[in-house]
Amino acid sequence: MSVATDPWENVVLTGAVDGIVDFGGGPLHPAGGRQRDMFVAKFAADGSYRWSKLFGVDHAYDCARQVKIDAMGSVIVCGIRENEDDTAEGILLKLKEDGNDHWKTKLAGGSKFMDISCAADSVGNVFVGGNSALPLRVDGYGLTKSGSLAMFLAKFDANGKPLWNKQLDRDGDISSFDDVAVDSQGGVIVVGSLAGVANLSGCPLVSDPEGSEAFMAKFDAMGNHVRTTQIRSIRAPSLMTAGAGATIVGGYVHDDTLPEATDRDLHLDGCPLANGSASAFLFKLDDAGDIRRIYFLDRTWAGGAAAIDQDHNIFLAGSFEGTIDLGCGPMTSVGDEDIVIAKLAP
Repeated sequence: MSVATDPWENVVLTGAVDGIVDFGGGPLHPAGGRQRDMFVAKFAADGSYRWSKLFGVDHAYDCARQVKIDAMGSVIVCGIRENEDDTAEGILLKLKEDGNDHWKTKLAGGSKFMDISCAADSVGNVFVGGNSALPLRVDGYGLTKSGSLAMFLAKFDANGKPLWNKQLDRDGDISSFDDVAVDSQGGVIVVGSLAGVANLSGCPLVSDPEGSEAFMAKFDAMGNHVRTTQIRSIRAPSLMTAGAGATIVGGYVHDDTLPEATDRDLHLDGCPLANGSASAFLFKLDDAGDIRRIYFLDRTWAGGAAAIDQDHNIFLAGSFEGTIDLGCGPMTSVGDEDIVIAKLAP
């Protein structure tokens, strides 16, 4: 489900396995027979095996959704556990660089736990957010809402002590949490999609009933709301990466199969940016939240991810079909879809 690299180019994978699995260090047995457990496996820069572990309990299905590595090499993993009694909960764990347990906690979420994402700052604090049925309890701290699902965001220190937690949407319709990242100044950035009316930490948001919308929200290190930006006429928003001095936010504009009356133009806080000719986009933002550059990808783009290097260059990887031109001339796919890797200047 997710892959990350540490400062020494080691590679860490996470996801879910059914039954016995061997990543190179011998067979690992699940908690309860042929039970789905979440796994974490680490490999050296040359691909050689380092360590691997399974995490799970009997009579439950566990799946890790995301892995992040902090500046010290510690491994942070978040996932979802579905129990036999139809309840679900979030799982957040931190492992030391050698794979030994550092700490773990559960985020009890009632009957549903739809999404979960995590991030770490430069000093090892951990942030986790997602969508859960409420009432939600994060290490004893309760959150409430009248609706069936709500977004939340919580912060733990490097040793797993809860520092604060927030219920992001206070009333209105169901909106969704997609991803979280931390910028170089310790600010926390959340992206997600809107449905109807939402009150994001006191900032009211209203989505276009004929369009698809996303939001970018920033909080300071203490959890205080800084700003929220709306993006209209997109689908599948994703916070792709946050690096030194820049954050990359990407998504897709509306599918052209929608009715003609639907506005497929891309709008940022009400200002039109594109006329529907692009199928995907990337925003590059500085730590003040100002847009420094916008990249538009034509309709052959089928999805991908991005990363920022130490010189603020952007690396883009994904798939496309037909012919695509990312700035260095047209490329035509051999099959139905091909993989493409591109480097974009700051």
